[in-house]
Amino acid sequence: MSDPLPAVRCRSVTKSFPMGDGAVEVLHGINLEVPAGELTMLVGPSGCGKTTLISIIAGILSPTSGVVIGLTTPNPTAVAQEGRVGQPPQGIVRITRHPFLTGVGLWALVHLIGNGDVASLFFFATWAIVALAGTVSIDAKRRRLLGDAGWEPFARQTSIVPFVAIAAGRNRFIPREIGLWRWAIAVLAYLLMLGGHGPVLGVSPFPL
Repeated sequence: MSDPLPAVRCRSVTKSFPMGDGAVEVLHGINLEVPAGELTMLVGPSGCGKTTLISIIAGILSPTSGVVIGLTTPNPTAVAQEGRVGQPPQGIVRITRHPFLTGVGLWALVHLIGNGDVASLFFFATWAIVALAGTVSIDAKRRRLLGDAGWEPFARQTSIVPFVAIAAGRNRFIPREIGLWRWAIAVLAYLLMLGGHGPVLGVSPFPL
């Protein structure tokens, strides 16, 4: 039987905190894999960095360097995650730097095409416009906050429209970074929504 897929991966994670005119390094080059479905404990003396590492994995703190891949992939366009802009794109961020808004936009466009009534036209068109405008607005805010020098390297490696950066050779698709368990959850969620669309919403998702 194969080993469980990691739920969390830490690669060369380092964390430093400012102290006076310099900095104190709390974590240095941490490599860690936490298998899905297993109980994992961090053991060590007080002050060794356990809480700092857990806070980084949870997304409360950003690493000074290194990469953490967990349930949600680190993404500089996410709320309060602009400090991650120096990290290389990972997982779904390789496909689009705005995975949530892109998903909302695609959902709206599919329903816009599949529904011909005026009410649906206004409803789903509004969602599609909001999602598209949101990606542009977030990019503009990140550019103002980080400056061209901070934002452009990340922007050049990624794209708003899915797979554009990959097709242009600025990035490459690595399915294993997303993780088999995430693919499985996505497929299960899709099937549940597809099967529950008619009973819950009263409208069949399939053409009559």
